[in-house]
Amino acid sequence: MVRGAEERLREYRRLLPGGDRAGALDGRFWDAVVLTAANDRQAETYVQQLDALHVRGQLPGARERYLVIPDPPGPRVGSGGATLHVMLRLQAVAGSGWSAKKLFLLHAGGYSERSPAHGTLGKAFGQLPFDAAGVGVPATVLEAQLVSFQELPSRLPNGVFVSSADVAVQFGSLPRLGPDTVARAAEGILALAHASSVEVGTGHGVFVCDREQLDARVRGAASSDAASEGDAPDAAVTCRRCLQKPSVSAMRAAGAVLPGPALLGHAGGSAGEWVLTDSAFHVGAEACLALVAVAAARPRAFAGVEVCAYGDLMQPMGEDADLGYLGRTDHVASMRSGAGTGAVERFREAETKLRRAREVLARTMRGRPLLALPLVPSRFVHVGTMPELLRDCVRDDDVLAAFPAPSAGIALGTWDVEKMDPTGASRMPSVGADGVWGAAPGAGVGSCFLASRVGRGARVGAGALLAHCDLGRQTIVGEGCLLHDVDLPHGARVPPGTFLHCVPLGAAAATAAGVPPRAAARDPANDLSGGAACWTCIALSVDDEVKKPGKSTLCGVPVETAAARLGLDPAEGAQLVWAEGEARTTTLARVFPVGASAAEATSAALELVARVQRNTDAATTRPEKAPPARLSVSISEALRALAAHGAAVRRREALRGRVIGHAVSMLLAKGTPVEQWRARAPPLR
Repeated sequence: MVRGAEERLREYRRLLPGGDRAGALDGRFWDAVVLTAANDRQAETYVQQLDALHVRGQLPGARERYLVIPDPPGPRVGSGGATLHVMLRLQAVAGSGWSAKKLFLLHAGGYSERSPAHGTLGKAFGQLPFDAAGVGVPATVLEAQLVSFQELPSRLPNGVFVSSADVAVQFGSLPRLGPDTVARAAEGILALAHASSVEVGTGHGVFVCDREQLDARVRGAASSDAASEGDAPDAAVTCRRCLQKPSVSAMRAAGAVLPGPALLGHAGGSAGEWVLTDSAFHVGAEACLALVAVAAARPRAFAGVEVCAYGDLMQPMGEDADLGYLGRTDHVASMRSGAGTGAVERFREAETKLRRAREVLARTMRGRPLLALPLVPSRFVHVGTMPELLRDCVRDDDVLAAFPAPSAGIALGTWDVEKMDPTGASRMPSVGADGVWGAAPGAGVGSCFLASRVGRGARVGAGALLAHCDLGRQTIVGEGCLLHDVDLPHGARVPPGTFLHCVPLGAAAATAAGVPPRAAARDPANDLSGGAACWTCIALSVDDEVKKPGKSTLCGVPVETAAARLGLDPAEGAQLVWAEGEARTTTLARVFPVGASAAEATSAALELVARVQRNTDAATTRPEKAPPARLSVSISEALRALAAHGAAVRRREALRGRVIGHAVSMLLAKGTPVEQWRARAPPLR
């Protein structure tokens, strides 16, 4: 997988501005890259970030090639509804000609409440520890996927390739697609497929294929590694059925569970059972046009209905499709939420609408080819939760090698004063080969710094991940912490296993909190406040459950107990922790204080952590009276309603400017010739 990843990265960089193929993208790159957004506000934020990436030369092609399409207003429509909406919008703008193109559709709507670090600026722009563009800065998830799928535009027929913005896909060489497969894929769906454990299969789509055909394809892929592509067999297999988040018994009954590779005679394989699971998939042009036709003819069937691009498009396909899924709703997020008066009636109405929408899609997709392309070996990297983000971006050497990440001391786009400042009392040589750029000396084993600035004497524990952070002098960050967009005041201490994320808020929050208006910055481009009116800092333990009523925790403590330790009455007082009818989850708990600055909000959040984690017995100890707070907000309020997204973008740009400023100062101090600057300090490229 590492060799395949490195080859794709080399080819991708040839497509970037300055590369030898930058002017010849036709047939080598997507005709358009489309991101979905939850609403118009989020779409504006995505446009800002695409603009910045394009200006810095981090994306192939002209800026017009990249589009953002927000979901329709109203109730959530799911990835399936968003897919249909994108197709309808493209049809309205370009007519049927859009289906003669190859499009990459990245589902990026939503607020990532299970991983709030990506909630402010979006999952597609969460950053990973590798340098896609060769400019010394961490790549976004969008860039990572463009690298991974770099070969597909030249292999696939016209249509829409669909992926999700909270994943990365790693694999070796891309298997061959024969002419018959390409022709059938134009009529239906071709899905990338991965060998996964049976347990993993319970949370994904699972393909049921002919066992002998699948074994032959896997054997062929293994034997063709050294062969030329022309000699390799067609690797796609026909799927008889697609299951969506099935139970183990359902997988066994359908014949989806396969014996381990060792039992099938594959050298070096394990004996453990496995299933073939989904990730991204391609909808052929003929299927796209059929979906557009039915969505245009039956708009009321899909209005306000949460349909799934994975389950509701693929489950009716295959020669042995089981339509029992039509009435299943336990895995649909909007069907699991809701309480109060009339909840039962609303649930029944929503259930009926969902079934009708599924029936319309089933009639459209049934009988069309469903093909799977087994990627063996491969890895489906999900970064949608905090533990996954830490594991895959910091701790898992195999995942890091296949990004590919730097081999040691990950510190992309980061400046560490103690290591790199030539005037410092403690001068340590840079470990970077360029003599300017290198890893931070305060980094623990396996820690990761992305686009951050580290003050003198700061220390970070093993297994921690910091992105877009400004660490003050003598700060200490414990092991296994996850910090995003944090201004950590001088001397602050962050307990092990803590998550912190600073969110800039708008004028409405400042008014409610009594924060006086800020004076205009004399140098806005260097203003780390980003022009935000006020801030809050979300503080959690990285293992907290934040969305399940009755199971939600805050800093490792049941959230209602945590509220009591903070001296907050969940149901009384000037500010309620939860309003009437709200689920008592961590995402909805109004416990995070608002401050005038990011540093003030961070200090308040660390005090919250200390008070919640203090070893007290709520049953016998009187809760400590809460200090007067201007305003406390919930994760959901901060990310969905109050966030000043533009300020978050501007703060990151200002921090990046300061990091580059430090690099320029160093180059000047060393007397480095100007023509060598870009080579010796990659972020200057």
